Order: sequence, then structure tokens, then C-alpha cells
Amino acid sequence: MGIGNYAPDSPDMPAIHDFDDFAPPAKFPDYLGLYDHAIGWVQSHTKGSSKGAVAHIWINEGLIVPDCPARVSFERAIAAVNSKRLTSWDVGEFGWHGTKSMDAIQGISWNSWDTKRRSGQACGPGEYFSRGTDAGLTYSQGYAGGGAGHVLIVAWIMPHDVGAAPTNPGANGSGSAGSTGHIVCRNPVGSNGDSTGVMYCLPVLVVAFGASMPAPNVRQFHKSLRAASTLAVLSSFAQYPDATKLKLLQPLLHPECSNWPTMKSHISSAMTDSNLPLLKSRLADAARCKEADQIFLKSAHQFLTYACEGQLKSCMAGDDVTALQQTISLTEGVKGINNKLLELVKRKLRVLTINAQRLQRPPWLGH
Repeated sequence: MGIGNYAPDSPDMPAIHDFDDFAPPAKFPDYLGLYDHAIGWVQSHTKGSSKGAVAHIWINEGLIVPDCPARVSFERAIAAVNSKRLTSWDVGEFGWHGTKSMDAIQGISWNSWDTKRRSGQACGPGEYFSRGTDAGLTYSQGYAGGGAGHVLIVAWIMPHDVGAAPTNPGANGSGSAGSTGHIVCRNPVGSNGDSTGVMYCLPVLVVAFGASMPAPNVRQFHKSLRAASTLAVLSSFAQYPDATKLKLLQPLLHPECSNWPTMKSHISSAMTDSNLPLLKSRLADAARCKEADQIFLKSAHQFLTYACEGQLKSCMAGDDVTALQQTISLTEGVKGINNKLLELVKRKLRVLTINAQRLQRPPWLGH
């Protein structure tokens, strides 16, 4: 499976664990909770897929970054309706959105929807989404095309009675009970059609149906998503059970480590749990803390180094390509790592990759 995604273990897509035990205090908007809600929604609204079963579910990693344009414009909308006490994801509605290219998928995930690209508008002005019905899914899958023909975005749309109500709220409003029509989110625009920078819908997930394919690359848009500490967390998803996957995101979405005692507590917890990606991320945060206990940090770095080297040695004894890739990603950049051992693991990965490619070549091509 691709990095940073949820992979169903069976066509029935078993239920995801309850995250209440470790979720941060409820504070809207809680993006960790949103990911949880959205994945659960996909699980229960994809039986009528016309393009095969769910192959991948990718979270919109852009929402991790506070200055992601999609997140910023959405939080402006929250601020605009704050007096209406929007405090839960339960009051809005999820919807499907198809498009014609992976570039568009990636652009929407990072920037949100471009209001100047509206077309058709048969149900009035706004951004259009299909509801979570079999007919709605079929419609969006039918609209999707090009390089994104098997891919849909899952959006969360604020209820129409809170903001961005369409021309016909009863038929097309988010949260309209019993409605089967398109959801239309009438985001505000200026006289030239440009967005005012306030968006009442949010791209949450990207879902691929039927065939395996590369993950959408949202990380290209921001250096924070390419930082070693962030990648260590994001690249760990595939090797952990479902509940832990979202738990790993918590320090990124909720960087509550603003003082040394809190940081030290989180580092200690990561060491106790042997959660190496999280420990690597915590240590990267602590490096910027002037009050940090350097003796404690040195000990924690040594723990991480020894543990990573242990994983490298374990990888040398096996032929699991995925494990090799994940361990290399985790280990790179760790202080004091045995670089000769790391290079041996990289060399083994290259050999296994080449051998796998050779096995896939038709015999008549030769070697």
C-alpha cells in the first residue's frame, strides 16, 4: 500500500478502532477526529462502487500544516460562523467530488476548490458534491476521468443553515434531511468570481477504487511536509495497526509540546512504547527548545539510535521490501547511526528491487 494511507484488509473493510482513548481534548476543528469520521464514512458508503472496491484511502496530509490554504480558508469560515456554535463534525455532511486529473486532486487537497472553475451550475452557484448514496457515488465516479478516473475526493461540507447555503437549501443543502440531490456549497466570491478566501467545504481524504496507484503528492507544496521529522511519522502508517496510524498524527496536528516538561513527558512515553517514528518526531521538536535537558536528550537519542540499528539488523535477515523501505526512511537522519549498516540495508533493497523487476520481465525480452 502507499505511504500514509489506510488499507482495508478485506472487501468488507472492518471497522476502525475507537480513538477516544488518546484523542486530544475536543476542540473544533479537530482534524484528527475529522480523519476518523471520514474514514468511517467511506467504510459505510462505498458498497455501490461502479469502479471496484476501495484500493486506497489517503488522508489529506496538507491539513497537518497550519498555513495550508485549504485549512486557512476553512478556518476563516469557522470564525465567520462562530456565533452559531459550530463545535462538531457531526452536524455537517461528507460528500464525493470527482475531477479529471491527479494534478487537480493534489491542487484541491492543498488549495481547496477554485471558485473560478465553476461550470454547469444547474442547481445554482457553488461547489458541487454527491451525497453518500449509491446513486451519488455512481454519479461522481462517472464524472471523474483522465488520470483521476478511479479517484474521488471526500469533502466535509458545513451545514447549509450555518453558512454557504445554496439556492435551494431543501434539495441541495448540506445536512438537509432526506435529500438525495447534489450538495451545493455556495462559497462566497468577489465580483470577478475569485474566492474571498473563505471556504465552507474542506478536502479531507482521497479514495482510489479498483486499481493500485501512486499516492497523491501533497507534500510537494510545503517544506514542513518534507521535513525529516514529519516524514518519519507519515511514512510509518503502513506498518502500524489502524488505531496507531492516526495516533501518530497527533503531535503534528496538535503541537502541544510548547514547554520542556511537556516535551520530556511525551519523549518518555514514546520511548516506553518503543514508538520510534513518534520518538524521532518528538526529538526534532525538542531540539528547538532552549530549556531542554541535554543529558536527557542525549540518552533519548541513544535509545533511538540503538533501536533503529536493531531494526536495520533485523531487516538484513529478511527479504521484506516494504520493511526495508520503512526502516531506511525511519533511520535516515538519526544521530549516530551506523552508516555502514544503513548502506548495507540500502544495497540489499536495491538488489531485491532489481531481482523483482527481472522476474516481471517477459522471457523473450532476455536479461
